[in-house]
Amino acid sequence: MKTKIFTVLAALAMTAMVSAQSFNRIVVNIEKGSDEDELYLIESPSFTDDFENSYDEVKGFIGNSVYVYGTTAYGSQSMVCTNSLQGAYIGYRATTAGSATITFSNLQSDLADVTTYYFLDTENGQATQIGASASYNFTAAAGDHPNRFMIVKPVKVTTNEDGWASFANSVALAPQGGLKAYFAEYDASAEAVELHETAMIPAATGAFLYGTALTEYTLTPAVSGLTASTETNNLVGCVNYTDVSAVSDAIYCIRNVGGVSALYEYVGNNIPAGKAYLPVAVSGSNPAPQRIRMVINGAQGIEKVQGDNAPCTKFVENGQVFIRRGNEVYNLQGQIVK
Repeated sequence: MKTKIFTVLAALAMTAMVSAQSFNRIVVNIEKGSDEDELYLIESPSFTDDFENSYDEVKGFIGNSVYVYGTTAYGSQSMVCTNSLQGAYIGYRATTAGSATITFSNLQSDLADVTTYYFLDTENGQATQIGASASYNFTAAAGDHPNRFMIVKPVKVTTNEDGWASFANSVALAPQGGLKAYFAEYDASAEAVELHETAMIPAATGAFLYGTALTEYTLTPAVSGLTASTETNNLVGCVNYTDVSAVSDAIYCIRNVGGVSALYEYVGNNIPAGKAYLPVAVSGSNPAPQRIRMVINGAQGIEKVQGDNAPCTKFVENGQVFIRRGNEVYNLQGQIVK
């Protein structure tokens, strides 16, 4: 006999919420042998990430051989109501080991399409796109496993006029659609950062992104097989809106000046959420650079020119793009042509 545990209190909370506001909903189901259980995930900007009475619901572990639940700072929950499901952990509990299946139902997408969200197995990096017909099979281990799964939403980012953006997120993501991600290693003597390409960006890690100018790209879960670069990365990622007024180092951010992007000293006290910056130690004998250029993996091509400490501008001549730096003109291979 199959058993589902969904309390009267949780059902009443759902009814009240449906009549009060728009929201996104995902019901995560787990089935193992003859038992099954479910978890309600509710996303709405009117919620906080705190435990909210009459909405959030504590999990009851009574009579089943398998359970699925939301893992929060307030314990195990059968219903999680939050302002964002990004990075929400999902756990399971099983009395014995064996094959189990995760499915999704009662999907509602008032605010965003929940079928673009992913169900990530944190143990093996396998990501399943959520949908009414989607399922994920795994071998459940006996015991309690609070952080086995995670909800990951795709993240969109738009490049600047020169194709660059900085980035950070609370979950590990990988660039898609031709977008490239880089870590940055600062060389004070050269007043430059060497950019090392990385296949994925770990959680809470700063990175620079490069693609087509003024284009929106999507980053999705970093699935199994993708690894981060092991090169030095001096970037600081700001997952949340971050106060940097007490940071003693000079702070540099990507900025486009004259059609060419480089790192310029940031003037301000706060870094927006989802961005990254480069801290640079300065002193009387080591003043802050006017501009820090970017070199991609030691390339001697156009990246060597880009952001150099002489003004750079792009122009088109006879259908070809060139870079002018002072009295010199470079092609896109970094060669001086004039």
